Amino acid sequence: MYEVTQHRWQSQINLGVTKTLKISLISLITAPSFSGLLVAGDYFGIFGLKKYLVLGFIESSFKPVDEATGAPVLDVKIRCFQKVNDNACTQKESHITGIVIARIPVQKLVWKSLLFKNNEKLIPTNDPELHIMFINYNYTNPVESFVVEDLYNNPIRKYPVKMERKLIEATNE
Repeated sequence: MYEVTQHRWQSQINLGVTKTLKISLISLITAPSFSGLLVAGDYFGIFGLKKYLVLGFIESSFKPVDEATGAPVLDVKIRCFQKVNDNACTQKESHITGIVIARIPVQKLVWKSLLFKNNEKLIPTNDPELHIMFINYNYTNPVESFVVEDLYNNPIRKYPVKMERKLIEATNE
């Protein structure tokens, strides 16, 4: 009789352990799966997207070089203009010798979900071209034109700018 009772207790203990183990395994599988489905749904915008108008900046790098020698031209300042906008950018201090950085304000439409930025679109300006004058006392001041969308799509590129040295006549004294 003692053995039968002991056997029943052991089988009940084994059933309790397996039930607890099954519940633990099911919860360990279900919770991450449910979380993964929520994150994936949010990534694809199933729960909705919000559209924001954002003011941002494009930073473009320019490398002014001497037209004759190809040497970098130092101490170059810039002035940017577009139709109806005489001050279309600002110059950012560059810590790299011979590089000029322009900060150009732009407006973007951004679509966001709870966790992700799904899409971003540049709003075109009235004048799609940005005209930049490169100014240095010893050189002529060339004006280069760039399409704002191209500057936005190529933020890493360093645009070369050839500058022609001014002819300075020697005076006889």
